[in-house]
Amino acid sequence: MQPLYLNAPEVRRVSLDGPALKVVTRRQADRHFPLPRLSRVVSRGPIAWTSPAMLECLRRGVPVTFLNREGQLLGMSFGAYPQDSGFNRLLDAYFSLEDGPQRLVDWFRSHSRSRLLALLRRQKLHLPDLRIRAVRQALGAELKHRRRRMHPSLLHRLRPLTAAQVGETLTAYRIQPAILEPIHDWRGLVCYLTGLLEWEWWEWALGGRLRLAGPADQHAITACYETHAAAIGDRTRNWIGRLWRWLEQSEAYT
Repeated sequence: MQPLYLNAPEVRRVSLDGPALKVVTRRQADRHFPLPRLSRVVSRGPIAWTSPAMLECLRRGVPVTFLNREGQLLGMSFGAYPQDSGFNRLLDAYFSLEDGPQRLVDWFRSHSRSRLLALLRRQKLHLPDLRIRAVRQALGAELKHRRRRMHPSLLHRLRPLTAAQVGETLTAYRIQPAILEPIHDWRGLVCYLTGLLEWEWWEWALGGRLRLAGPADQHAITACYETHAAAIGDRTRNWIGRLWRWLEQSEAYT
């Protein structure tokens, strides 16, 4: 299975043609992408989707991520497939606890800080201010100082693509959308996992492992992302496994 990236203005319209998405472009012949072969779809810019195409993606559980022209995340759809797995039941039970959501947030914050500190140790960096915004600014300055072929602003454009892959991975665990998406003080499981994975991108960038083959357009950003997509998938599943074990061992259920 493969991801499908659609970028306006090259792509104008997406419709359903049998079991496939029919993609209409400006300069090429129409193309067909069988839905059983698609792991996820990322749609950037003003592309016209027909209702049957969107509904079939929902029915088949193919996640669709929508980005604006600048590549910023607008929203995601996950589908109405049956949510019935051990991981989903644990999360659902935890959310029923009075302090369950906050304890989950604390778990993510703790592990994000630990992952950040590990990154700083490996890169031999000492930062006096560990607030996220200050850390990003300091790492961006260090990236420029090391003259790596990756501007800090480009890392921000990798985040929505990371969220799209995280959403795809989570669909395999049959998690109900209410847990994946933001609600009240809960920012959504996709958001928290994407935040953990941000430090992976910074480490690769500082180590010179992120490179663009040409101008920093969306095609180059996507190509750069795909060279690390397998590693992101492995790390996502690793974090999910750690969270799953923590939920199983939690004393909150006793």
